[in-house]
Order: sequence, then structure tokens, then C-alpha cells
Amino acid sequence: MINPVGKNNSMIFTSFLGSLLGFIIIGMLSATQRKTTPHDYLVASGEVKPWMAGLSACSSLVSGGSLIGITGFVYMTGIAGAMIYSGYILFPFILWYCTPIIQAKSKEKKLHTFSALLARWQEREMKWVRLLSAVMIIFMLSIYAAAQLKGGSKALNVILGWDINAGAFVGAIIVLAYCFAGGIRASIWTDSAQTIVMVLGLGLLVSTVLSHVGGFGTLIDTLNADDPSLLNPLAGEYNYGFGLFFMGWIFALIFGLLGLPHVMIRFMTVNDPKDAQRTVPWMISFVIIISALVVMVALLARAVVPPADFDAELIMPILAQSYMSEAVVGLMLATIFAATISTSDSLILSCSAAITRDLVVSDLRESYRWAKIGTIISTVIALLITLYAPGNVFNLVMFVVSALGSSFTPLLLVQIFGAKPSQSTALTMMLSGLFAALIWRLYGDYQAIPEALPGVTVSFFSYGCAWLVKKIKTSES
Repeated sequence: MINPVGKNNSMIFTSFLGSLLGFIIIGMLSATQRKTTPHDYLVASGEVKPWMAGLSACSSLVSGGSLIGITGFVYMTGIAGAMIYSGYILFPFILWYCTPIIQAKSKEKKLHTFSALLARWQEREMKWVRLLSAVMIIFMLSIYAAAQLKGGSKALNVILGWDINAGAFVGAIIVLAYCFAGGIRASIWTDSAQTIVMVLGLGLLVSTVLSHVGGFGTLIDTLNADDPSLLNPLAGEYNYGFGLFFMGWIFALIFGLLGLPHVMIRFMTVNDPKDAQRTVPWMISFVIIISALVVMVALLARAVVPPADFDAELIMPILAQSYMSEAVVGLMLATIFAATISTSDSLILSCSAAITRDLVVSDLRESYRWAKIGTIISTVIALLITLYAPGNVFNLVMFVVSALGSSFTPLLLVQIFGAKPSQSTALTMMLSGLFAALIWRLYGDYQAIPEALPGVTVSFFSYGCAWLVKKIKTSES
């Protein structure tokens, strides 16, 4: 591994602190727009501009934890690892169709949470669907938030030499500050700034290291000399064939991301259905740019840092520290860390909403103070998971995405397309999808086929069986 020479940690820390304070100030400024109501705390009173909602949704997808995890994954696997982005091929078209319908329904029903969206889509509320989805959101998104805090801690550990858990405590404190300052509006404002800085920071890192390597042609030659399979998108062992591998990642991204409450809630913070559609180009454009830059960072890292006995998820901060000035290293570190924080507070706000509005059935639902208490509870849960849960960032994130997508997305889609499943059918879809994803994770080859493919397939199959039984009963009567 490269051992950076001549780096001044105090200068890096000063740059890191200054950059991070800039993001925090942006979040705090959102308090000037704050209204002390749960509606404002959870969905910003439906006043967010489309471009800002789009950038925030992008930041929520390509969070700091994802940057750390995916860079490490592609560093180890080469260009074949970039196939995890294959779902972005169809994702924009599905978002373009679904988001205005979701926004219109949430405004019509005055909904503040993803659980309420699933359970109150029809005329009558499906109470048990709301409760089950709330429990799943609290559990799964707490794991997701923990993965974000873990990713930020890893970056701080590499560059500043902090204890591996120190960053988690710092991140948790800042998350509470964000949330208490302006709720989801604070998260969206800081997300937007971080998305722009992520593009600039990653672009600068790529251009600097690429210049050091000697250009794109030299990079290709170096990777081919190291291992020709690194540039082969079909390289790797596909136990079930490349087709199923490719389809699995399409399912993981399309169905997984549609089932993420902290992402979909962004489309409920804008004013009308047309605004919801206008968020999609902003979101997808920046997702594609950042994804391409992440792949380039991983390939450049592979060219200059030979694989060794170290955590591959540390490769981005190692690369930045080795080739960038102290000021830029501090900015990159602040960007990664702040991205983990902003995604964490989005996740924690979704957990808080599930606790305070979906599990509680009293007048406390309308309490602004109770909403903040729920945020404290959610933050503590995420912090404890960060400190004690094993596993790397990438695996934690992908399991949660697949599990939630398997549980929520099929139910959401059948309702968007006009079906009216009964509560028992909806519960069966959610539970069958979740258990199929979990069983595949425990006993299947989830590295060859992500859990979302079997999970989503089983969930839709459950709906199909229920529809067929109802059709037979109707024809017999």
C-alpha cells in the first residue's frame, strides 16, 4: 500500500473542519424556513424546488457509505463490478411514470410517511400493512444508517488516524443537529450542496491521478498488464450465467431503490406532480456523472495501488491522501463524511417518522416535540448498530436495498397501476418478498444474483396467486 509522504495532518484537519462547517451552516440556515409542525419536519410542507429535491435524491442514492463501498468493490473486481449500475438503464423511465402519481396521492391523502403511502393508497387504510412496514423501516433503515456512519468512520480512520468508532459518534451528534435545525429541509439543503461538491471533488481526484498515471491510454495498458480481466465487463464467475447476474442487478437497483423510503419521500416534498417529474432529470444526470467518476477512481486506484492485505473500502481516502494537496484531501474527507451524515439523517428521519406517525396511534402523531424524540431514539439505535454490527459497508447497504425493495416495491407498483389488493394479500406480498430475500442471503449465492431478484419475483408471484384465487371464486359465484 502507498504510504503518503509529507502530509500535514493539522492542515488536512483544518480543511476538513472548515468544509464540514460549511455544510453544517447550510443545514442550519434551513431553520430560517422552518415551521414547527410535523408536516414541515417530515416533508418540508411540500415547498422544495424540483432541482433541489433531485440533487438531494441523488445524494441519498450515492451516499458517502456507497462511495466507500462501491469504490472498494470495483477496485477488487474491475469493470465487471460496475455492472451493479445496470439498473440505471431503466430506472429513469420508471421514475418518470411513478413519481407524479406518488406525489399526487401523497398530497391528496396528506401523507407524511412511506408506510402511510403503502397503507392508505386505497379508500380504506390497511392498518397492519402500515404497522408491518413501519417495523421493517425502523429495523432496515437503522442498519442502513449504521452503514453510512461506518463508512464515514473508515474515512476518518485512514486520513486522520481517528479511532474507527470516533467518526460514528461525531456523525450521530451532527445528525441530531441537522434534524433539530430543520428536519428534512435541512437534509435536502445540505444534500444539494454535497452533490455538487462530490462531483467537483471526484472530478479533481480523477483528473489529478489520471495525469500522474500518464493519461487514459496508459491507464488501460497498466490495467491490462496487471490483469486483463479488470477491463472485461463479462469477467468473473457467473454461477447462473451472465444473464441472470445482469437481471439481478437491474432488479436490485430498480425495485430496490423504489422501495427506499428516504429516497421516495423526496418526491413527496415538492408541490405538484409536474414538479415531481422535473426532479427526475436532475437526479439521474448527477447519479450517472458520480457513478462514472466512482468507477474511474476505482480503476485508477487499482493501477497505482496493488491489492494487498488492507480493507479495499479504504481505497478512495488512501488515493486522495496520496495524490492530493492537504486542502483538497480535507475537502474530499469532508465531502465523504458529510455525505454519510446527510444520508444518515434522511434515514433516521424516515425511522423517526415510522416511530412517531405509524407505530403511534394517539394524538402524539401531531406533536412536533414527539417527532424530535423519535429522531433521538432512531439515532441511538443506528449508533449502537454501527458500533457492534459486523460486516462491510457495501454488504450492509445492498442487503437493506434488496430487502426493502422485495418487500415494498411490488406492493407499491401494483397499486400505482390500479390494482386494489386486500390487506391479507398485501401482507403476504411484503412478508414473502422479505423472507425470499433473507433466505437467498443466508443460503443462496447472493454475490452471483442479488437478493432482490428472488425476493421481488416471489412477492409478485404471491400477488398473482391471490389474484387467480379471487378470479376463480368470482367465476364460481
